[in-house]
Amino acid sequence: MFVKTHCLCCQCSYPVWEDFSAKATKLHSQLRTTVLATVAFLDAFQKVADMATNTRGRMTAIVCLFVKEGTKGHR
Repeated sequence: MFVKTHCLCCQCSYPVWEDFSAKATKLHSQLRTTVLATVAFLDAFQKVADMATNTRGRMTAIVCLFVKEGTKGHR
């Protein structure tokens, strides 16, 4: 009796485990994409910081740099 009940329970729960596995895989993929995007953003931010450091405190050069980079995608 226990074996029959246990097997029925496993058969009923299979779709739940299948769904859980699919959602876990999707979460993993999304987290990986988020990490890669964050790394790319931080790399770009570091480049901007490096260029700003090389301006030796000239505020107009830093502002021009931000305007130039900010309008790059809007052309």
